[in-house]
Amino acid sequence: MDELLKYKPEMMVITSDSLCKCTYATSLLAKVRYILIDEKMNAKDIENRINEFKNKALDVLEPELYNR
Repeated sequence: MDELLKYKPEMMVITSDSLCKCTYATSLLAKVRYILIDEKMNAKDIENRINEFKNKALDVLEPELYNR
């Protein structure tokens, strides 16, 4: 996570099993917003719908998304 945050992202595309408690806490401190997608989506589908996803970005996540 530290390596990703060096680029100062505004948002991060994640799946329901992308983050653990530690990485989530680190990203919260950096004020990253989260774009939650279905893990079956491919990169091209995400790229084609990125504006739609940006409009639905989350500031915080439900604990079941990072409590593993």
